[in-house]
Amino acid sequence: MRRFIAAAGAIGLSVGLIGTGAGAASAAEGDRRAVCEHRVCLLVLDESNDNDGDGVTDVDEEALGSDPNDAGSYPDVHKIFDAAIARELPSFEEHLTELVVLPRDTPDGMALATGVGALDRPEEGPLVRSAEGLLGKLRANGFEHLGRDATVVLAEEPTLREDQKLAFSVLGNVAVWGVEGDSIEGLVGVTNLGPNGLKKPARFVDGGFTHGGAPGSFGRGYSVAYSDGSSDNVRIVTETKTSVTSVGETTSVTTGTITNLAYDSDLNFVGGGTTDYSETFTSRDDGFSTWETSSSTTNYNSDGQITDKTDINVKENADGTTTTKTKTEEYDSNGNVTKTTESTTVDDGETATTTTTTTTYKDGKVESTETKKTCKGADCPEDGGETGMVNPDYLATGPITADDLARVVVRFNSNRTPSEDDYGQIDIRGIEPPSNGLGPLILTVNTDGVVVLASGFQPEFNGATPEYDPDLQDLIDISGVTPPDNTGPISWPGI
Repeated sequence: MRRFIAAAGAIGLSVGLIGTGAGAASAAEGDRRAVCEHRVCLLVLDESNDNDGDGVTDVDEEALGSDPNDAGSYPDVHKIFDAAIARELPSFEEHLTELVVLPRDTPDGMALATGVGALDRPEEGPLVRSAEGLLGKLRANGFEHLGRDATVVLAEEPTLREDQKLAFSVLGNVAVWGVEGDSIEGLVGVTNLGPNGLKKPARFVDGGFTHGGAPGSFGRGYSVAYSDGSSDNVRIVTETKTSVTSVGETTSVTTGTITNLAYDSDLNFVGGGTTDYSETFTSRDDGFSTWETSSSTTNYNSDGQITDKTDINVKENADGTTTTKTKTEEYDSNGNVTKTTESTTVDDGETATTTTTTTTYKDGKVESTETKKTCKGADCPEDGGETGMVNPDYLATGPITADDLARVVVRFNSNRTPSEDDYGQIDIRGIEPPSNGLGPLILTVNTDGVVVLASGFQPEFNGATPEYDPDLQDLIDISGVTPPDNTGPISWPGI
């Protein structure tokens, strides 16, 4: 699978059209064309859709009044981007093009300004060092929805505690590794909690996204197939509501339901589960913010009898600490609780994670207790390394709400016309969300901070799911900047 490694340096581009070179009229097979305005580019995914090779698709030229057969005739660059952002550009709506934002240094040189705000720059290695860290940073940058229903593509199998798997999965997120086409080697998701949870997955298919009737409401579906012929089908329905108080405090509450239906090799229903969750994100003008998620997952057998139930509460506090509480109850065939396991994990955000687990059986006897401290700092012993969703190839956040789209538009426009005041932060004051009724938009972030925005109602996993194409070598040629390779020290110059 291709990785996001091309043109991810801090690149300043002039307004204009590009092909394989500045103003080229044609492109070699396999190359990609784009039209760029500073660090924002509209990437043509298939050169056959650009007959004259001027970087603008034929359908866009026809819609905007230029000649698709004349490389010297093309629309004004500003009109192209304005139409795309307004959801009126044919190629973007038909998923023939993608909007790509290249990062640059913030003025203080300590972070990168990207399409989703400032991301901290480590001394070495990839910019996005973990999926969990990126999701947390997106929330800190003011995005309310990003972090649910996300698809994370990992370079290798993650090392995760059970509470981390649960907290990640019950929000509709799924992580896969060993991707080749639609086949995979492993998966972390809500399907791990069901009857097929211990089986090795063989295939993952993203069923796409749809918007619901109410603003901020959408659905998602995906399926997981196993080598023995059994399968899981997952359906997610989410709704977001936002309120602003007179004291400058904004509260976003998202509620959702995830349904997982499991089948055996003969496609007989063997059980399933339902997760109801609620997520609250609160922010104030003074920078204070908190994030809390509560969820309840109930699993059933093929007869509809409850087998187990898990409740999770996660709090990310303003001081950077995180507390995760997990309670799991197991039931017998008569509906009686036979075993209860409760865990509390406290992460101080810097050096240590402490987990306390208590297991109680039906007679009230406490069978076991365990306290485990995990070192996370640079001075930790080799056997105490950090666990988590490390080193993602890319993270596709799924469809974004109207409020989040407004924040994305602010960042896209600031990258189109940057100023000395552009510090990579997202100013969300007074933003009016775009009109309702838009088709789903998919936002993807890669390890080098390149942000891709694409439209699509039914994206196929690793197919129509947006990818930043490394064949776009002309951006590197124009800028004179060689991007990092995800493995060595990072040394991105400013502009």
